Amino acid sequence: MYRSNMASSRQFVANTAQYFRPKPPSLKIREEICRGAYGSVHFGELDGRPVAVKRIHRLLLEAARGQGDFEQVMTDFKRECQLLEKIDHPHVVDFRGAFYDETTDEPLLVMERMRENLRDCIPLCTVAIWRNPVSLSSTLPNISAPSRPP
Repeated sequence: MYRSNMASSRQFVANTAQYFRPKPPSLKIREEICRGAYGSVHFGELDGRPVAVKRIHRLLLEAARGQGDFEQVMTDFKRECQLLEKIDHPHVVDFRGAFYDETTDEPLLVMERMRENLRDCIPLCTVAIWRNPVSLSSTLPNISAPSRPP
């Protein structure tokens, strides 16, 4: 049964090749940065550049295959890729690509790696907001500014 589910997962990936190209040899996946309910994010490198690599939890993929929900999980993942691919904003990490690792049988979402750790930045932003709430309201229109900083 698991083998047939593997075949159907490979067929789904083949049908969505635009978003799930084979993992290139230049993509290196390193240690885990963080973990969430849906997946984990790892330090990585693509073509010698630092990236972040999102992986769906293996248990989630296996459960989805066993329950016949694999296609829905992959469709959601593909939708996330499509959304990230469309966003071009200085305050959102760049989408670098989506790949499928045939050795581990899992999809990979590759993004620009932030220089800062968001977890460390949030408390600083919160303190700044509470110290001067008026500056927050005047800054909000700038968040949607279309140009990238130099």
